[in-house]
Amino acid sequence: MDSNKEKTLLNNLFAKGQLYLKKNNPKQAIINFKKILTFRPKNPQVLNLIGIAFHQISDFDKAVYYATKAIKFETKEIGFHINLGNIFKDMKNFSASLKAYDDALKINKNSVDALYNMGVLFTEQNDHAHAVTYYEKVIQLNRNHKYSLDNLGNSYTELSRFDEAIASYNKAISIDPNFIQAQFNLGLLLLLTNSLKLGWEQYEYRLKKESYIKNRPFLNYKYWDGSNLDNKKLLIYCEQGIGDSVQFSRYIKNIKKNNTLIILLCSNTLKVLYKHFIEIDLIITSNKDAPEIDYYVSIMSLPYIFRNKKIPETYEFIKANKKLSIYWQSKISSTTKMKIGLVWRGGINHVSDYKRSIALNKFNPILCLKDFEFISLQKDFGREQIKSNKLEEFITDFFDDIKTFQKTIALIENLDLVISVDTAIAHIAATMGKETWILLPFVPDFRWGLNQSTTSWYKTVILFRQKKTNQWEQVIKEVKKKLLQKI
Repeated sequence: MDSNKEKTLLNNLFAKGQLYLKKNNPKQAIINFKKILTFRPKNPQVLNLIGIAFHQISDFDKAVYYATKAIKFETKEIGFHINLGNIFKDMKNFSASLKAYDDALKINKNSVDALYNMGVLFTEQNDHAHAVTYYEKVIQLNRNHKYSLDNLGNSYTELSRFDEAIASYNKAISIDPNFIQAQFNLGLLLLLTNSLKLGWEQYEYRLKKESYIKNRPFLNYKYWDGSNLDNKKLLIYCEQGIGDSVQFSRYIKNIKKNNTLIILLCSNTLKVLYKHFIEIDLIITSNKDAPEIDYYVSIMSLPYIFRNKKIPETYEFIKANKKLSIYWQSKISSTTKMKIGLVWRGGINHVSDYKRSIALNKFNPILCLKDFEFISLQKDFGREQIKSNKLEEFITDFFDDIKTFQKTIALIENLDLVISVDTAIAHIAATMGKETWILLPFVPDFRWGLNQSTTSWYKTVILFRQKKTNQWEQVIKEVKKKLLQKI
């Protein structure tokens, strides 16, 4: 082929490949880049781009192969090492990722990209002390690096350095007022530190996040801002987790009704919880079932709308089915021991599950107490720990009988106490008015605030808090002491 024609062909293939990558079509990008390799098999830039494309489709082995090959032909290109580190990071091969970023920093110790990615690597491992070191280095080199400032705020928060975290978020926002993630993170921290009014205002920034906008419902209707609802139809939808929906449902009682129709959109799983919520006129489980409405709003926006009022008292709208309650009464009444429901871990996909869940064997100091009967309220993940820790004689597992919320609620109705990590069952039990002890990590979810052992959200809840990160022993010791006071 004529050299000019070949050059034109390769340039066109390269341009097409880059365009496909930008348009999130990595498979077509790979096809074009591989055609270049038939002419230039040792082209490091093309090899690296193929690695990026395979990374995008989560074909990690091929991504590593091409990224490594690119480095072989161009060892001093920092970007290639960072790319390899990113691939290993997503593979959860953190040691290999660390080495790749280290190799980049050996080429240039002041590489902002390498330092930032090193910080992200430690963040993903929840090693926030090391993450802070790298984010601070980035900011020393580039004081306007908003992503480092935002991540630095997150790490400061996890290290309980709250004033520094607020300052870091505010700096990121001053650089880019439209930096939605930093605005949202600031809101979470303000709520945690009890700046509720401003916190709820900032929390509304979640509605501007790209992940929300993509799935935003009811675009043809107006988002409710608290305006008059006389003779109107308002649809309230459950935006986040089960615990969130249960907790913030109480605000529905604050809505002034004058021929107002209130419709709740929730999952089929949640529907049973709202059966006795008298202020709700209609419950639907699909967007398709929604009637013509005037306004819609997320249940998570109700605290913002009513931010100038006190937190409403607990509304005990969750009721047990009488027949099921009688069933459980007969099933667990064989002894006069105090009956305690136990939940030791949350859903594995929750972003904070690493710090809120507790290994079941850490409960041994209380499970061996003879005056109490412990009953598992654990759903799915975590139940296997009963058998693996040989605790069958200390904790009863009724999993097959509590697969639905209706059955779980009836069991809770017959318990004397629920002890739980911060998960949905804790909110359900507390909403039922059941005495509930919630075990919290050192830096808890925003709703629990800091330091206090009680909460404005639930009158029957006692909070047990870690004194240090990852240390549950003292928490269990305090729970044991409190239990012994009940004998």
